[in-house]
Amino acid sequence: MKEIISIQYVRETIELKHKIEGAFIDLGARLKKIRDEYLYEGQYDSFSEFLVEMDMSEGTASRLISIFTFYIEKHGMKKEKLALAGWSNLYSLMKLTNDTTTKKRVVEVVEKAIILRREDIKEEVRDYKHPDCKHKDIYEIHLKVCRDCGLRQKI
Repeated sequence: MKEIISIQYVRETIELKHKIEGAFIDLGARLKKIRDEYLYEGQYDSFSEFLVEMDMSEGTASRLISIFTFYIEKHGMKKEKLALAGWSNLYSLMKLTNDTTTKKRVVEVVEKAIILRREDIKEEVRDYKHPDCKHKDIYEIHLKVCRDCGLRQKI
């Protein structure tokens, strides 16, 4: 009996992980619907007020909506594939696209979002925006850092 419960518990845990990973897509879809169809009316004076109640910034809501709109609605990507990449990576790599981006290119971007580390993604975006930069005009930044709280100040 214990073995059956253990197997079921483990399976449910795996399912929960997959639900959590893909939840940002569902959240983006819901936020878009609430915003576009004014579903917040009657309870909140504005979409912004609704977001305050959710404890979500307008920037985060905008990013989640953009991800849903771009990857799901516009390019028909599968939610399960996007869940592997995470919303932060997907949003950052949207900068490698434009209005004429093909589905093939979007698939490449999603693959990068899945396999690249955050630093690599920043480098990809920087190289895309400035392909000919030779890094000749550079400057140093000197910081003071508080060892107790981590506060950083330029010197």
